[in-house]
Amino acid sequence: MINFDKVEQNVRKLKHQVAIGKIDPNTLKTRMMEMIDIAADGYYWMFGHETETWYQHDGQQWIAKDPGNLRLLVSQDDNAFDNDVGTGQSSSPAPDLKSEWRSMNWTWFIISLIVIGLIAWLVFNSSLV
Repeated sequence: MINFDKVEQNVRKLKHQVAIGKIDPNTLKTRMMEMIDIAADGYYWMFGHETETWYQHDGQQWIAKDPGNLRLLVSQDDNAFDNDVGTGQSSSPAPDLKSEWRSMNWTWFIISLIVIGLIAWLVFNSSLV
């Protein structure tokens, strides 16, 4: 979920970095695209860096709109969108599949495969008799 306040802070930091020449406008645009996210209302939202206005995508177009109470749904401690503007590293709100695979209990996975293999072998051999 999008953290509206954090996105606004990150956009302002990025704009400052463009102003001092630390990053170029293309990098700003790329990072802005990375900050488009879904809010609790199910719509995509983005913060316009030129207009300093929030936009909601209605399925066909971007419409200027105030997120209003959606801001309240995200707590101050929420790290839903964590972008270290200085390094350009961001963590996506989408699930990180690599960490999910790393945290998987491989022992039970392998045991499950062996059990499934044994069952398949038994079924196959019983059909031959």
